[in-house]
Amino acid sequence: MIIGVLKEQSPETRVSLTPEVVQALVKMKVNVWIETGAGNTAFFPDQLYTDAGAMLKSAGEIVQGVDLILAINPSLIESSVKPSIVLMGVY
Repeated sequence: MIIGVLKEQSPETRVSLTPEVVQALVKMKVNVWIETGAGNTAFFPDQLYTDAGAMLKSAGEIVQGVDLILAINPSLIESSVKPSIVLMGVY
């Protein structure tokens, strides 16, 4: 399984996964793709995510290649993902 996290739109400052949770998922053999800069506004730089085992990807790569997208505001991305991807977020 591949889980993707996209950068949230302003004014949102939260991110769907912290590096600590990424590390736990990676230990369970889950691949995690994080959009470059997704954690910046939550004070989680990209290096923390890569250190935890995530792969940095572009938004386009994420919306086309993952099985599950985690988002705070998923309604902003619903139209750009392929039909087989599951969106999980705060509604």
